[in-house]
Amino acid sequence: MLGCVGGGHSTLQPATQEEPAVVTKSCAGLPMDPFSLNETMSIEGNILRINVGYGGGCEEHTFAACWDGSISKTSPSTLTLTMSHDDHDDLCDAFVQRDLFIDLTGIPTGFGAPARGAANSIRLTQE
Repeated sequence: MLGCVGGGHSTLQPATQEEPAVVTKSCAGLPMDPFSLNETMSIEGNILRINVGYGGGCEEHTFAACWDGSISKTSPSTLTLTMSHDDHDDLCDAFVQRDLFIDLTGIPTGFGAPARGAANSIRLTQE
């Protein structure tokens, strides 16, 4: 699992409901293998649930969520989570869809309504 907001890097995790990924400060140096970020997203308590799709099927893929600590000065305010994906050189060609779970405990309260941002990013808007 990754360190908490402001922490360093460690091993990427599958980001399951039982072990949600913890948001880290930077994705610098982490793998950015391709994946699709689907429209299905929700927040329950402090857990962000997102649905992703990727090619593979033979190796376990791991993900991380990163936030640099910045919050836009727009109204409403938004913050952007960047997703890292490691496909572990999976050469299989099945299309896999699955839910990922991200622990938002380190994110300021009042942010919700997740939406797709730019490539590999999720925007959270202040409610």
